[in-house]
Order: sequence, then structure tokens, then C-alpha cells
Amino acid sequence: MKYPTIVGIDLDNTFWVGCLDQNNLGSHGWIGDTPEDNLVIHQNRIIADVGSNSRQVTASDDIFDIIHDLLLNHVRVAIVSRNDNKALCDRALWLLSITDPYTGQRKPFTAYIKYDEIMDSVTFQKVQKPSVGLSWDDYQQGLYVWRCNDYIRRNTSNIGLDPLPNRRCVGYVGTDSDTAKLYKSGERRRPSGRPSRWGWGMYVTDDPKIAEEFATWRRERDAPENHWFCPVFVRDYEIFQWIRKVWVKEGSIEQTDVDKPDQEIAQEQIDRDNKIERIFGIKKPYILFSKHVDMSGTGRRRFNEMVVYPQLQDALFYGQPVLLRDAPLLNRPHLNYQEKIAEWNITTNDESRHELGGRRGGTVIETERHIHIRIAR
Repeated sequence: MKYPTIVGIDLDNTFWVGCLDQNNLGSHGWIGDTPEDNLVIHQNRIIADVGSNSRQVTASDDIFDIIHDLLLNHVRVAIVSRNDNKALCDRALWLLSITDPYTGQRKPFTAYIKYDEIMDSVTFQKVQKPSVGLSWDDYQQGLYVWRCNDYIRRNTSNIGLDPLPNRRCVGYVGTDSDTAKLYKSGERRRPSGRPSRWGWGMYVTDDPKIAEEFATWRRERDAPENHWFCPVFVRDYEIFQWIRKVWVKEGSIEQTDVDKPDQEIAQEQIDRDNKIERIFGIKKPYILFSKHVDMSGTGRRRFNEMVVYPQLQDALFYGQPVLLRDAPLLNRPHLNYQEKIAEWNITTNDESRHELGGRRGGTVIETERHIHIRIAR
């Protein structure tokens, strides 16, 4: 099985259970000049204040097995943590002893860390239960999603007269100058204050007129050079066709408030993923389709939208943006997503089929079979 080159692991409530807080150390006296001097370890798992064992963090039950599996498969380990005391975290990690899977020697865990920077980052898989830390199931789920996205990945090639012979336009986006540049280079949309009701992702419509309207929406006072129309392409249409997709009826699943903290937004995405799996039998990675809610006061009718989440966007999608004033010259057709349900193997349920006038999509069994057979090859 293929593994990523590097895996980043958070610390508090992930690598270990609890938060390593310098303010909770030294309440029964100091044995050194710095907070990290007050740390001791018990049973190679429990990191505690030397003066009070009640103030401690405990390595997760599965972390040693996870680290062993990563080292055995030559994966680089990185620490990406929001804990703002790097010296304290480094000392705690140094106290933990790890067995080298090749030599059998025991070394401080810090000997295996290739990248050790405290940064404002997000781990590759949010733990399901912070009270137990990173579990083996969390780890395997993260690897599974990474492997699916990695298989889907098709990089832009400069070889040949037509380096992407199987590319296809699958929709349109109205955006600003900076985001248009990202899409052109195949990079993901950045989080912003603009609405993202199904979570962070690229929101694509089948109607070029709608995309043109959104190029100026909430940017009415911007210069014309900040209004961009962007046809969205997949690098390989065959791969796109068998990616799991689901059509969700408006209002049937909870949506995201982008004004909330990042961790709450991430938890809402996990809850949505779990509910889609229960209702439709569809697992990540998937593409979400829906009919956009009526935007009262704008005169804008309901329209179809496709939500492409960041890892899939990185793997397969790119844009060919033009200034909005030049968009009519492209004469792009309306793609009618509701007519693509069978061709694109979009899974529906009774609610979404009713909203779409009874149209049916591909079956869950076919989607699952395609994903697993292709990854196994």
C-alpha cells in the first residue's frame, strides 16, 4: 500500500490526551529555570509535572503503533501544533522513547522528527474523540482518504502537443483576481469571509450567467480588473466520472457558518460527512451537488451548484479565467447538472430526486466498486 511522503501530527488532544500548558506547571515548586525542566515521564506514556502527578498529559493508546507504522514505511514525521510553547513540547517529545523498527534501538521520539515547527495548521485527519487522542481508526481513515485523492491526482503536463487530451469543462466560477490566479495554477480556493454553506471548497455552477453575476457579487465597488469569469476544467474526464458524487436536497443536512472558529467548522464538516455516509452510503472523498437556496432580494433564481473540496480540487481541477468583460466572447454553454446525473454517476435519494423531478443517479455499489478496483491496480 502507498504511503504519503510526510504526515503531520498535532499534539494537544491528538498525540497526547490533554493540553500541555506551561501555566499548570511548577505549582509545587520549580526544579529548574524553565517550565520544561519540571517535566518527568512515567511508564513511557505519562508526562507530568515533577511536583504534581495530577498535572499531566498521556500519550494516546495507539500513538506508538502509528509512529511504528510510519517509520516502517519510510514516512517523514512532522509536528504541527497550535501549542505556543515549542520548548515545552520538544522536551515532552524527547522524554518519550520510540523503538526503531529496523534496528530495534530505542531513541527519543525527537530523533525521528524531520520537521518540528509550531505553526497555525490543521492535521490531515481530525481526531474523532479528543478524550482518547489520535486512534488507529483515525489514522487509517486519514490514510484511506489520502490514498483515494492520490490516485485521483492528475498533474498538469507540458509534454506533447496536447498535454491534457482528456480534459473537460465541468462548470463555471465568478471570482476575484487573486483567486483566479490560484485556479489557473490548479491551486485551491483560500478560506474567506464569503459564504461557504457546505464547508470550505470551490463552488461551481453549471450556468455561465450565474458565474458572471457572482464575479461582481459583494465586489460591486471593485475595479473591473477584479471581476473574473473562470471556466473550471478537470484534467482527466474519465477519472472525474467515477469519483463519488452526491446530490443533497437543500435543507436536509446542516450547513456551515464560516464565522465560527476553524475547529468548529472542521467538526461540522465531519458531522456532514458522517450524515452523508449514513443517508447515501457515500464516503469521502466526494463531490457535493445541490440546488442553491433562493437568494431573496437579489432577484437571482435557484441554480445548480457543485462543491469541490480542497483535496479533490488539488488533485484534478484547474481554471482558465478571463476578465468578466471578455466572458461573452467565450460563448460557454449551460451544462445542466441535473442532466448529468447518470453520466457523472451522481448518487441521489428520494428527497433529492423529488427536488430534481424524479431523475435518478448512479448506484452506491457501482461507485464503491470503481474506487476500490482502481486503487488496487
